[in-house]
Amino acid sequence: MVKMVDVRQMTEADMTAADQLRSLAGWNQTFNDWQRLLSLQPHGCFVAEQDGNLVGTVTTTYYGSELAWVGMLLVHPDYRKQGIGGKLMKQAMGYLSTLGVTCIGLDATPAGETIYRKLGFQPRWGLARWEITSVPNFPVDNYLRVRCLESEKDLDEIINLDRITFGVNRAELLKLLVNDSLETYVIAGKGRRITGFGMVRAGSKAYSLGPLVAIHKVDAEEIITALLKDINDQPCYWDIPGYNLVAVELAGQYGFHKQRSLTRMFLGSLQTLSQPSRQYAICDFSTG
Repeated sequence: MVKMVDVRQMTEADMTAADQLRSLAGWNQTFNDWQRLLSLQPHGCFVAEQDGNLVGTVTTTYYGSELAWVGMLLVHPDYRKQGIGGKLMKQAMGYLSTLGVTCIGLDATPAGETIYRKLGFQPRWGLARWEITSVPNFPVDNYLRVRCLESEKDLDEIINLDRITFGVNRAELLKLLVNDSLETYVIAGKGRRITGFGMVRAGSKAYSLGPLVAIHKVDAEEIITALLKDINDQPCYWDIPGYNLVAVELAGQYGFHKQRSLTRMFLGSLQTLSQPSRQYAICDFSTG
């Protein structure tokens, strides 16, 4: 007999148990990532409970009626094949429906892609996680044009550049990521307008490079070098859209190796156009 599963809103009191699920899955997020997701969407993150135990999670991130994201779909290994993941997905999708969201995105593993197809999600493009076990030391003269984010004007410019590239406004997410990152670097082009930016933050298993957006390859290369020199000798993950062949080439040149592949999928009509060829590193599988 299958025991009853209760799906309810996630609270701060669930963070420790949720992070234990994340650890069991071997994912790279941290306690800070859970807190960020919950602060962005306090009514749109959910947990599944059975016999008083937290056995599953899912999060949503709302970018406006044009697009929302589903992430952190986790089910404890001992409670799988009971339909818990499906219940959590339906809860997340139902919540986003009440907000009038016309398109939902997610990044699917090969195993998850089959499940999401049954829910109506369609593949848009592939992406891959690249990793390096120890970041090498880079020469100083490789990032002379890079500077730190310095002002509200800088922040407004990177939010606008991300909006044009990703397709929707992710201002609140980016503001939180700036605070959580080791550093945020920018490059300015003619007229001193920012033409590229990038961040790197600590993960539970490795540092995570991204988001990183650049109009020109040379800008991306300098920002990447600057970010990596801050984590010298440490492991790092780099999640790259399949469309960005330049980023894939750079990852190989920097000594990264492909770890695994995923598929970016959408449910509904995506009215805004993204430019994945300018995304040299995505933000995170849980937020797009």
